Amino acid sequence: MARKKYDIGGINGNAYCIMGYVTTAMSQESELMGWNLDELKKAKDDYLADATSSDYNHLVDVSKAMVERINNAIKARRNKMRTTAIVGDTLRIVEMKGEPSYSGRVGVVELVDSIGQIHGSWGGCAIQPEHDTYEILEHA
Repeated sequence: MARKKYDIGGINGNAYCIMGYVTTAMSQESELMGWNLDELKKAKDDYLADATSSDYNHLVDVSKAMVERINNAIKARRNKMRTTAIVGDTLRIVEMKGEPSYSGRVGVVELVDSIGQIHGSWGGCAIQPEHDTYEILEHA
């Protein structure tokens, strides 16, 4: 599993440090989150109002939720950009040339060899991306 970019677990537990960390993350990822300057200001104001509306545990919960929202957006962008399979991805074989019984099989990528063939838990045949068709169901 890929490491998350933002994690409040490793920072000073002071409430102001947590809020500073989260608002900085919001600023750094504002474009990814689809916020223009006014929307970023509103998002920060809403976050801070909610975070400070109750006790410390609530602040931590609200902060974790915002960081998770940002991390999920980062992961979605990364997965959208990647179209080739890597170890750990879950694939569905759409068509395997010469092997009609493999169509529809689902499995997890176990190895991508030196010539680019994809081996996995779907059976003994490797996917040859230049000839076969597959879809990535879930990124590692």
